[in-house]
Amino acid sequence: MKQKLSFYLLMVVIVVNLNSCSKHDVQLLPPETKTGAGTFACIYNGRTLTYNGGYAYLIFDTLRKTKMLSINGVNQNSFDDMSIGLEVRDPFINGNAYYSFQLNSPFQDANTGGVNLGNGCLYYLTDKLHQGFLEITNLDTIKGIVSGRFSFTAAKYSTCIGFDSNTNNSNNNDVVKVNSGRFDLKLY
Repeated sequence: MKQKLSFYLLMVVIVVNLNSCSKHDVQLLPPETKTGAGTFACIYNGRTLTYNGGYAYLIFDTLRKTKMLSINGVNQNSFDDMSIGLEVRDPFINGNAYYSFQLNSPFQDANTGGVNLGNGCLYYLTDKLHQGFLEITNLDTIKGIVSGRFSFTAAKYSTCIGFDSNTNNSNNNDVVKVNSGRFDLKLY
Protein backbone atom coordinates (compact mmCIF):
# COMPACT_ATOMS: atom_id res chain seq x y z
CA MET A 1 0.00 0.00 0.00
CA LYS A 2 2.83 2.34 0.90
CA GLN A 3 4.51 1.64 -2.46
CA LYS A 4 1.30 2.49 -4.34
CA LEU A 5 0.94 5.75 -2.42
CA SER A 6 4.59 6.64 -3.15
CA PHE A 7 4.11 5.81 -6.83
CA TYR A 8 0.99 7.99 -7.11
CA LEU A 9 2.68 10.84 -5.26
CA LEU A 10 5.65 10.61 -7.61
CA MET A 11 3.32 10.69 -10.64
CA VAL A 12 1.55 13.80 -9.31
CA VAL A 13 4.91 15.55 -8.81
CA ILE A 14 6.01 14.66 -12.35
CA VAL A 15 2.76 15.89 -13.93
CA VAL A 16 2.87 19.16 -11.96
CA ASN A 17 6.50 19.75 -13.00
CA LEU A 18 5.77 19.06 -16.66
CA ASN A 19 2.83 21.45 -16.66
CA SER A 20 4.73 24.20 -14.87
CA CYS A 21 7.62 23.89 -17.33
CA SER A 22 5.37 24.40 -20.35
CA LYS A 23 3.58 27.33 -18.73
CA HIS A 24 6.95 28.94 -18.01
CA ASP A 25 8.07 28.47 -21.62
CA VAL A 26 4.87 30.03 -22.96
CA GLN A 27 5.34 33.00 -20.61
CA LEU A 28 8.70 33.66 -22.31
CA LEU A 29 7.00 34.19 -25.68
CA PRO A 30 6.12 37.73 -26.75
CA PRO A 31 2.49 38.73 -26.15
CA GLU A 32 -0.08 38.13 -28.87
CA THR A 33 -0.67 41.43 -30.68
CA LYS A 34 -2.45 42.58 -33.85
CA THR A 35 -0.44 45.67 -34.76
CA GLY A 36 2.23 44.39 -37.17
CA ALA A 37 4.83 44.37 -34.37
CA GLY A 38 7.20 42.06 -36.27
CA THR A 39 7.03 39.16 -33.80
CA PHE A 40 7.29 35.44 -34.57
CA ALA A 41 7.79 32.93 -31.75
CA CYS A 42 6.95 29.39 -30.63
CA ILE A 43 7.97 26.44 -28.47
CA TYR A 44 10.21 24.30 -30.71
CA ASN A 45 10.89 20.79 -29.34
CA GLY A 46 10.33 22.12 -25.82
CA ARG A 47 12.61 25.16 -26.29
CA THR A 48 11.37 28.75 -26.45
CA LEU A 49 12.24 30.18 -29.85
CA THR A 50 11.79 33.88 -30.59
CA TYR A 51 12.75 35.18 -34.00
CA ASN A 52 13.98 38.71 -34.55
CA GLY A 53 12.26 38.91 -37.90
CA GLY A 54 9.72 37.45 -40.20
CA TYR A 55 7.71 38.16 -43.27
CA ALA A 56 4.30 37.42 -44.72
CA TYR A 57 3.21 37.53 -48.35
CA LEU A 58 -0.19 37.26 -49.94
CA ILE A 59 0.53 36.28 -53.54
CA PHE A 60 -1.04 34.69 -56.57
CA ASP A 61 0.66 31.37 -57.34
CA THR A 62 0.70 31.35 -61.16
CA LEU A 63 1.73 27.69 -61.32
CA ARG A 64 -1.29 26.48 -59.31
CA LYS A 65 -3.54 29.42 -60.26
CA THR A 66 -4.49 30.09 -56.64
CA LYS A 67 -3.87 32.66 -53.93
CA MET A 68 -1.30 31.73 -51.28
CA LEU A 69 -0.53 33.22 -47.88
CA SER A 70 3.08 32.53 -46.88
CA ILE A 71 4.23 33.32 -43.31
CA ASN A 72 7.84 32.81 -42.21
CA GLY A 73 9.94 33.40 -39.12
CA VAL A 74 13.67 33.94 -39.65
CA ASN A 75 16.64 34.95 -37.53
CA GLN A 76 18.06 37.80 -39.57
CA ASN A 77 21.14 38.52 -37.43
CA SER A 78 22.04 35.07 -36.20
CA PHE A 79 24.13 32.07 -37.13
CA ASP A 80 21.03 29.94 -36.46
CA ASP A 81 20.00 28.91 -39.98
CA MET A 82 16.62 27.61 -38.83
CA SER A 83 13.39 29.04 -40.19
CA ILE A 84 9.73 28.12 -39.75
CA GLY A 85 7.25 28.50 -42.58
CA LEU A 86 3.47 28.30 -42.87
CA GLU A 87 1.58 28.25 -46.17
CA VAL A 88 -2.14 28.46 -46.84
CA ARG A 89 -3.80 28.01 -50.24
CA ASP A 90 -6.83 30.15 -51.11
CA PRO A 91 -6.86 32.07 -47.81
CA PHE A 92 -9.87 33.94 -46.54
CA ILE A 93 -8.84 37.50 -47.42
CA ASN A 94 -9.92 39.56 -44.39
CA GLY A 95 -10.62 38.82 -40.74
CA ASN A 96 -10.21 35.54 -38.87
CA ALA A 97 -9.82 31.99 -40.22
CA TYR A 98 -8.67 28.51 -39.16
CA TYR A 99 -6.64 26.17 -41.40
CA SER A 100 -5.57 22.55 -40.85
CA PHE A 101 -2.22 21.13 -41.93
CA GLN A 102 -2.92 17.59 -43.09
CA LEU A 103 -1.68 17.04 -46.60
CA ASN A 104 -0.38 13.94 -48.34
CA SER A 105 2.48 15.70 -50.15
CA PRO A 106 4.01 19.14 -49.62
CA PHE A 107 3.75 19.83 -53.35
CA GLN A 108 -0.03 19.45 -53.49
CA ASP A 109 -2.37 22.42 -53.42
CA ALA A 110 -2.79 22.25 -49.66
CA ASN A 111 -1.90 24.02 -46.44
CA THR A 112 1.40 23.14 -44.81
CA GLY A 113 3.70 23.92 -41.90
CA GLY A 114 7.42 23.28 -42.01
CA VAL A 115 10.83 23.74 -40.45
CA ASN A 116 14.00 24.37 -42.45
CA LEU A 117 17.23 23.46 -40.63
CA GLY A 118 20.73 24.01 -41.93
CA ASN A 119 20.29 26.70 -44.56
CA GLY A 120 17.92 24.71 -46.77
CA CYS A 121 19.56 21.31 -46.29
CA LEU A 122 17.09 19.67 -43.93
CA TYR A 123 13.31 20.04 -44.16
CA TYR A 124 10.59 18.86 -41.80
CA LEU A 125 7.03 19.15 -43.15
CA THR A 126 3.50 18.32 -42.09
CA ASP A 127 1.88 15.38 -43.83
CA LYS A 128 -1.12 13.10 -43.42
CA LEU A 129 0.38 11.59 -40.23
CA HIS A 130 2.01 14.73 -38.78
CA GLN A 131 -0.53 17.50 -38.61
CA GLY A 132 -1.25 20.90 -37.10
CA PHE A 133 -3.10 24.16 -37.58
CA LEU A 134 -2.80 27.84 -38.40
CA GLU A 135 -5.31 30.27 -36.94
CA ILE A 136 -5.39 33.75 -38.45
CA THR A 137 -6.63 36.14 -35.77
CA ASN A 138 -6.17 39.26 -37.91
CA LEU A 139 -5.66 39.62 -41.66
CA ASP A 140 -5.96 43.25 -42.66
CA THR A 141 -5.00 43.84 -46.29
CA ILE A 142 -5.62 47.61 -46.00
CA LYS A 143 -3.17 48.13 -43.09
CA GLY A 144 -0.94 45.28 -44.28
CA ILE A 145 -1.00 43.22 -41.06
CA VAL A 146 -1.38 39.49 -40.42
CA SER A 147 -1.47 37.97 -36.92
CA GLY A 148 -2.22 34.54 -35.57
CA ARG A 149 -1.35 31.29 -33.83
CA PHE A 150 0.04 27.97 -35.03
CA SER A 151 1.05 24.53 -33.85
CA PHE A 152 2.20 21.42 -35.71
CA THR A 153 4.26 18.26 -35.73
CA ALA A 154 6.41 17.75 -38.82
CA ALA A 155 8.38 14.76 -40.11
CA LYS A 156 11.77 14.81 -41.82
CA TYR A 157 11.12 15.25 -45.52
CA SER A 158 14.42 15.93 -47.27
CA THR A 159 18.11 16.68 -46.86
CA CYS A 160 20.70 18.25 -49.18
CA ILE A 161 21.26 14.73 -50.49
CA GLY A 162 17.65 14.07 -51.45
CA PHE A 163 14.16 13.18 -50.31
CA ASP A 164 13.61 10.97 -47.29
CA SER A 165 11.82 7.73 -48.14
CA ASN A 166 10.24 7.69 -44.67
CA THR A 167 7.93 10.61 -45.46
CA ASN A 168 4.27 9.68 -44.90
CA ASN A 169 5.48 6.48 -43.25
CA SER A 170 4.14 5.64 -39.79
CA ASN A 171 7.67 4.45 -38.88
CA ASN A 172 9.17 7.92 -39.47
CA ASN A 173 10.20 8.87 -35.93
CA ASP A 174 12.38 11.81 -36.96
CA VAL A 175 9.91 14.56 -36.08
CA VAL A 176 9.90 18.09 -34.68
CA LYS A 177 7.16 19.63 -32.54
CA VAL A 178 6.19 23.27 -32.82
CA ASN A 179 3.69 24.46 -30.18
CA SER A 180 2.14 27.70 -28.90
CA GLY A 181 3.26 29.57 -32.01
CA ARG A 182 2.28 33.18 -32.49
CA PHE A 183 3.10 35.91 -34.98
CA ASP A 184 2.25 39.51 -35.75
CA LEU A 185 3.82 40.61 -39.04
CA LYS A 186 3.60 43.18 -41.81
CA LEU A 187 1.89 41.74 -44.89
CA TYR A 188 3.60 42.35 -48.22
